[in-house]
Amino acid sequence: MTNLAAYILAVTDVPERVEDAENLQQSLNSLRLFDSVEIVPAIYWKNESSAIDFISKHPDYGFTERYLTACRKGQACCTLSHISLWQNLLNSVHDGAMVFEDDIYVEDSGHLREIAESISRRPDIDWLRIHLHKAFRDEILQSPELDIFVNDPSVYGFAAYYVSRQGAEKLLRNFQTIDNNVDVIVPELGRSNRLTCRTVHKVVVEHHPFDGDVEDLAQRHEIERLQIKLQKSPSTIYSSPCFQPGERLHRMMMIPQQVRQLKEQGYTVLRGVFAQDEIVQARSQILANHALFKNTRSNPSSLHLAGFHRFPELESLHTNLATNEAVLDLLAASVKSGRVRTIGLSDITINRSQNWHKDLLRGKFRHHLGDESTYWNTDDGGVYKALLYLQKGASLKVIEGSHLEQTSLNSDSFSEPTDEARVREIPVEAGDTVIMDIRVSHRGSPEVLFQPSEPVLPPRILISTVSGCVDGKLTKAMEIGNFHRLVDWMERHP
Repeated sequence: MTNLAAYILAVTDVPERVEDAENLQQSLNSLRLFDSVEIVPAIYWKNESSAIDFISKHPDYGFTERYLTACRKGQACCTLSHISLWQNLLNSVHDGAMVFEDDIYVEDSGHLREIAESISRRPDIDWLRIHLHKAFRDEILQSPELDIFVNDPSVYGFAAYYVSRQGAEKLLRNFQTIDNNVDVIVPELGRSNRLTCRTVHKVVVEHHPFDGDVEDLAQRHEIERLQIKLQKSPSTIYSSPCFQPGERLHRMMMIPQQVRQLKEQGYTVLRGVFAQDEIVQARSQILANHALFKNTRSNPSSLHLAGFHRFPELESLHTNLATNEAVLDLLAASVKSGRVRTIGLSDITINRSQNWHKDLLRGKFRHHLGDESTYWNTDDGGVYKALLYLQKGASLKVIEGSHLEQTSLNSDSFSEPTDEARVREIPVEAGDTVIMDIRVSHRGSPEVLFQPSEPVLPPRILISTVSGCVDGKLTKAMEIGNFHRLVDWMERHP
């Protein structure tokens, strides 16, 4: 086969693994099967900065919250390592690549050569399992098929495999939302005919055998002590820790999925952004300064302070929200420039209702937005509101995808839903922060909720601020228009 590469995925943080990788590189070069034999550093879970760096540079690939809650760091980083290899292939001149883990050696060089030659006659194959996992090896070897490549749907097999250029393209398309381990997803793609997968019919490569003693074995995770898992260099995946909500690696691995939600649905939720002691402090700080607030509804317990960042007594609350690392990481990933700034649109509400509306400038302030292309075409990055809830609830409702539909801003009535099936209720816990495109149609609590004769206790408090892409057209227009709207609000509520 012409233009066939070999990639050796190596844990470069471990000297023994580097030595094994270099020995394998020398062995593969001696076979003269490959145009290039490269050692590629793995994204190692113990080096979290490498995972964060990869995700920051490649925001197309993200993990679901469900998966990150259940998986280990090693499993997620393993998936990212293989994604990086597929990208390497597409960025190269090669037609395909064989991928080897660093602790693999070639058991049957003659059959490896036969595989390479056969691949050139099988352009239909997207992915080929070369290493036969011991858990499935006997079944595969006993297959009655005469073809050198058999149709085998078993999981595992990422210690050595072949992937074609078209296979890498298909894999990357199907790994934008990751909800399982890489060695489970690929066979599933094969079973669903989204990827043409095959398996070799002989033992071609093998892990280096275990050469330690009982004491060495005792240091390993119990799974790595099983006979079918026993090898010289144990995987550290099973001994790697689970993700902890709130830690940066966990947040960064969720950002690509959250950015897609923000772009497609108009909102996303960041869970547990603020700790409970911070929530208690914020609530106390707000209620201690309730005299700054204005009553803007018929209910006497309903209070509002627009532009609360102007007041020294409350300015720290704005700083805490606007500069929060989790909020900034998501916003930076959502705009092309990677940089955002606040625009002076900040609010704290207490027991306040709100009907359907958009947070764009509306009514008599709409003209500040200028031409409609300013706010419906935001290729340079949008403008987003961060809403921090100080209590559990589900008062926020949005019309999913409404930020992508041109709607008149002359009246809030144009923001009301015409299809209830698109209305989503957003449940939150105290400390959660909703990030919402300001163009999305949404509403808060109904007025009737705050009409009882007794005051609502404890008060329902919401803190929000708006940020936009630095130098974005909509950012500038909203900042100027909001200044005039804030002046109007202050004149109406002296």
